[in-house]
Amino acid sequence: MTDDRRSSGKLFAATPARASSTPATHELSSSGRIKLRPRATLFKVRCDVGSDLLTPVHAFVEAFASKRFRPTLAQAIALATHELLENALAYGSVSGDVTFELSEGGQQLVLEVENDAVGPRITSLRSRVDALKVNAEATYLDEMQRAMTGRGPRATLGLARVCHEAKMQVDVEVDDKRVRVTARCAT
Repeated sequence: MTDDRRSSGKLFAATPARASSTPATHELSSSGRIKLRPRATLFKVRCDVGSDLLTPVHAFVEAFASKRFRPTLAQAIALATHELLENALAYGSVSGDVTFELSEGGQQLVLEVENDAVGPRITSLRSRVDALKVNAEATYLDEMQRAMTGRGPRATLGLARVCHEAKMQVDVEVDDKRVRVTARCAT
């Protein structure tokens, strides 16, 4: 069942956990075989880029996570939700929609933010994620210094915070101009 609400004059849909399921996660068994673990959607919302998505979604996810997960994981989820949505809204396309999904399965929590973006921003996003995969701590410290001095792109700090402070792995997938940023961690 979908709950339709109005936010800043723009329609968005919030989907409760039982309404859908997402693709399976992969897990390697002790025998070396790959097991598929279905992921259950805990929360999913989609809205137009121009609507005020960040505040209500962050507030809901923070409250939901604090009731369902241990405090450190709940804080990580809230931080990642805020940073990923803020980046999608600030640096994505000026039209289209943004989708946020929180799911879990196979002892893994997954946050996905999907939006439209243009070529140069996609290239920049990919290089930032690659740098975080190589050395998240060094990239985080470098981005903190850039933020304090006012030099460099702002979006990089948010992704670095998700990796370093929230202890999540970040990936990016691109299909034409549609970008999906995924952050995952163990539950």
